[in-house]
Amino acid sequence: MERWGPWDWIAYVCLGIAAFAQAANAAVAGAPQLAKLLPFINGTVASYLPLVLFLFGTVILLLRWIGVLRGRKVPGPPETVAGEKTDEKFEWAPQLLIDFALDHVAPTYEAMKVMEQALIARECRNGIIRGFANMGLAADFETSTFMEGYHGILRFSTSPPEPVSKAEMIEYVHKLETGYQAVIMQAQKLSIAAGVIELSTNPEFAPMFEKWRRTQNAMIAAYEPIKRNSDMGKLFRPGRPSRWGQIIGDPGAASPLEIIFDPQNSNRFFWSIETVRDGEGKPTPDSYWEYRARIKNTSDKTVRNVRVTVQAEGAMPTRPEPSHFDINKQATIDLNPGEAHLAVTRRFWNPLRQPGVVIGPGAYGPVRVTVSADDIPAVTKLFEVDLDRTPVLYEIADLGPRPQ
Repeated sequence: MERWGPWDWIAYVCLGIAAFAQAANAAVAGAPQLAKLLPFINGTVASYLPLVLFLFGTVILLLRWIGVLRGRKVPGPPETVAGEKTDEKFEWAPQLLIDFALDHVAPTYEAMKVMEQALIARECRNGIIRGFANMGLAADFETSTFMEGYHGILRFSTSPPEPVSKAEMIEYVHKLETGYQAVIMQAQKLSIAAGVIELSTNPEFAPMFEKWRRTQNAMIAAYEPIKRNSDMGKLFRPGRPSRWGQIIGDPGAASPLEIIFDPQNSNRFFWSIETVRDGEGKPTPDSYWEYRARIKNTSDKTVRNVRVTVQAEGAMPTRPEPSHFDINKQATIDLNPGEAHLAVTRRFWNPLRQPGVVIGPGAYGPVRVTVSADDIPAVTKLFEVDLDRTPVLYEIADLGPRPQ
């Protein structure tokens, strides 16, 4: 009713008077004394008045419905699907964001859920418990930011879809982007708990991983025009990488990059005790253990913009963090054919045994070291951490499928 115009109210009043007149006629018919007081109700004209008013109100409503009579436009929320503006003040969600959410984010997340549900099914035979575990994935507090954005884009799944404004859609995509790494970490924790360290090479999970990898890469590529569009509000970040992650190379394709770790620590290249320096670069009495890996270009061509990211998984996970090369103290480097340089993989306090420190494997690892570069597949190695052995950092391999 808040959007009714004059014609709507005229029709409504006519129908109301018709109903009232009919009731009044019935009342005076059974009350002679009242009829004497209201002679105009008990007349011949009055008996036809309800029908006349009812027909008049009905005609007005029909003419309004077919568009012959147009009332004053009253501002209010839109009542039609996207593409049919009913209010000049309402700005619809850009088609670019709608397509990105429905064609890329939703398929990528669904592919991720398939892997997670398969990992849960691998560990849990009880169907009821498995069902509750699957529901718990979406209820995880750490992924709540992503899920808020995901529930927002589900408004397009109704028929007709609910109206979504530009500001709302930007906020949904922003939450999806900022919360996506938590979803990745959730899947990684499940993978480690199930004993599947590398989903990409595990025969049971490789097909699912490949489907997710393709949708993930397509999503990252589709987001580039969005973050370069100045009309996208807080999503406009042309000079910075997105939070969706890096392009994932084909696990089956050979990479010219190699990650080398020598447990014999030749020439103390791979770990050593380093001195802590203050803000002016001067040495202090404190020290720490630093572990490094050699990154080598095994091809006959120069590989440009080689970069290393390090991420702790397991009981105390961390977000992926950029490392730096020892030779130039920079996050990237160009490697000539056959060239290799050391990159920092992890640092630990000295001495290793201290109050509050957890001793044994699993607490501070595994640590995933990923090396990537321009236009080539990334390569990854996983290291376990055990502060009670030497070296503290050591390579681990995929445990493979568990016996059924």
